[in-house]
Amino acid sequence: MDEQFDFRALLLKLQDYLSDNDRRRLHFIVGDTIPRHLRDDPTLGGTLSLLESLFDQAIISEQDFDYLICAFNEIHCYEGVKRLQEYQRRQQGHTRNESNVSKTRDYNEENTINETQDFSTFTSIDISEQRESTLTQSIPISFNKEDSSLDSVQISMNAIKSEKKMKRDCTKKQIDSDSKEGMLCGERLAGDEFDDAVTNLLTLNDKLIGITVTWSFDTLNSIIFIYSNGKKSQHGIGDAVRISLYSSEFNLMTEESFTGVTIYRDLRNIINPYKPNGTVIIVGLRFSTNKSRQSKLFGSSNGTENDESFPAYILAYVRGRSYAFIDAFQFIWYKQLTQIKTAMIEKT
Repeated sequence: MDEQFDFRALLLKLQDYLSDNDRRRLHFIVGDTIPRHLRDDPTLGGTLSLLESLFDQAIISEQDFDYLICAFNEIHCYEGVKRLQEYQRRQQGHTRNESNVSKTRDYNEENTINETQDFSTFTSIDISEQRESTLTQSIPISFNKEDSSLDSVQISMNAIKSEKKMKRDCTKKQIDSDSKEGMLCGERLAGDEFDDAVTNLLTLNDKLIGITVTWSFDTLNSIIFIYSNGKKSQHGIGDAVRISLYSSEFNLMTEESFTGVTIYRDLRNIINPYKPNGTVIIVGLRFSTNKSRQSKLFGSSNGTENDESFPAYILAYVRGRSYAFIDAFQFIWYKQLTQIKTAMIEKT
């Protein structure tokens, strides 16, 4: 079967996980993205028409359906999220080799001057005793002995600036291709936002190397992430009702990296005046490494389970939202063997 058929077959199966209330929430959250008459029809036929409308507008496709994953996550249809992510991982596995070849070719092209481009002729000159070779554009210059050397230096400096800009652009493209954002698991608007890369001034050579966790019988209370540059961040503190009963830590060994994480989230009756009927929070975590080690279960597994890993990527750092408890996690992954040493991670 072709890719389009497989993906649409998956969307049909997802209908089994949607209750009537789930359909109403889904139709509401897409807003004016779709026509009003489709939003007002939360039946099976109406939902299929909604999906067809998203296809028609190129909001989703067989290759890109992150919008749908986010929508299912927001309406708390976590089984649907899990199925979509599983399909996404299988899809990435099929195309990974082709993608790597394409990225390598694109990167090489960015660092090579195409001689067939419609540019003026370039030549190489020495501008210092260090004999640093730079690209200099050949244009008519003064033949006055007093002025000619100054003109050459000015042209050379412009070429150096252009070359540095090319290198920065290539570095940014490599950073983008070497990193991957996991899905935001949890509540998008609850708690306070955090970004460990910004707080701890992480570079692309830094990574997560250890964790310390406290929890009660059914709720994750706090977690400390420890990074390879010696810095650490704590998120969550618990409350007076769910005091911490347990504490544990897990630290990496030499040449070991985190390569997978399992996240559990569920509804808990924590102290929250804005949600007296319960709040969806992160209740449990488990980590795995490239050395076939696995941490113990931190917290509770009584909730919706989400597994996240990307072949050839390692866990670098964490973003998310928290206050008394952990409202959401988003894990950021880097390709293994990344060797960019000077690029800093900036919050966008």
